[in-house]
Amino acid sequence: DDVVGMAFRMKDLQSMYVLSIDRYYDTQNPGNGGVSGYHSGLYKIVNGQKQMLVDLKPIYWPKDKFDHYKIRVEGKTIEIWRNGEKIVDYTDNTNPILEGAWGPFSISQAYACFKNLSIQYIR
Repeated sequence: DDVVGMAFRMKDLQSMYVLSIDRYYDTQNPGNGGVSGYHSGLYKIVNGQKQMLVDLKPIYWPKDKFDHYKIRVEGKTIEIWRNGEKIVDYTDNTNPILEGAWGPFSISQAYACFKNLSIQYIR
């Protein structure tokens, strides 16, 4: 009932972008859900300081089902699709992170599963 997602353009553990998808979102009590201050959203972390760039509440991950996400980053632009629907179209004009590693993560989800991960470089 916590968070899964993808870190990308990760320079180190203190600077990266994060797509965070929370398991739980209660429209009657929107303060619920999230862990470590992460709700569903696109975040930028610089020198350990987290900033939400795009709020994606009430998107959540469904139990016992896979959603398909596509993340495209080119220059300062970040685009994200969920099951074919574009949910993020963001341009980072404030000191964008332009390169780095990527990978899935889970917070407090011992049985999180990711499948068919791939990367394609745009040159």
